[in-house]
Amino acid sequence: MRIGLICNPTAGGGRAAGNAEQAVDELRRLGCDVESAFTTARNDATAQATRLARITDALVVVGGDGTINEVVNGLRGTSIPLGIIPSGSVNVLSLELGLPRSVERACAVVVAGRVRDLDVGVVNGRRFTLMVGVGFDALTVKNIDLTAKRRYGEAAFVATALRREVRREGPDFVVHVGRRRFVANFAVAANTHYYGGRFGVARRARPDDGLLDVVAFRDRSFAGQASFWLGALVGWAGLHPSAAEMRARRLQFVPYGDRGPVWYQVDGELAGTLPAEVDLEPGALGVFVPT
Repeated sequence: MRIGLICNPTAGGGRAAGNAEQAVDELRRLGCDVESAFTTARNDATAQATRLARITDALVVVGGDGTINEVVNGLRGTSIPLGIIPSGSVNVLSLELGLPRSVERACAVVVAGRVRDLDVGVVNGRRFTLMVGVGFDALTVKNIDLTAKRRYGEAAFVATALRREVRREGPDFVVHVGRRRFVANFAVAANTHYYGGRFGVARRARPDDGLLDVVAFRDRSFAGQASFWLGALVGWAGLHPSAAEMRARRLQFVPYGDRGPVWYQVDGELAGTLPAEVDLEPGALGVFVPT
């Protein structure tokens, strides 16, 4: 098998670089022909994925969810399957798919060749595998301390989300799903159950069911948001009295009033401001998974 390996050497506080070297050695030991590429700038993984997809049978990404997102955007219009060596701060997609954290075992999953076809979301032209988050969710990504993110992972996201300025800064917006309309200060269109680690905001979401699960929430109080995120730990966030749950192939997020920009994030990376059109490409990405 000809494999293109793409590594973000800064992922996981630098752990990814060592994982990549180990993965190259292990894949070659297992009989693969490997060409590796290390990213040097934002969106470099997208360009590398597009290049390597032309000359390989499969791609392997060594990094976190942000690097995976860039690679998936580089694979648009191809049928090249993707292997993952989890090496980021949180690794939500790997957790969702039950991928091993061991480099050796993750390489064995790739070589075994079992592929699961996942849905891919698209927001304003950008693909995603996990979610689009709008409102204080995106403000959390915007305001998080990167050192704390690398050191504490998902706990750093929770601490940032509960800060007063993050809870109260962002304006409301409107979620349009079919004929339904919900005014919110946080919403997520989720392709996966897990979110920011083991938080289960969208309790019914599955990455291959042909639908996005939408959870919209409106409550700026500390108590309301704390209870929402505590509920997410056990998969009950969507059942909060200030929340609404919906399922759809297509939806829109639009500003409500004129209180300034409303930010959104994609797969844990700040992406832009509303309005946003969200769609789904069913079964558009093959990912190597355990047998």
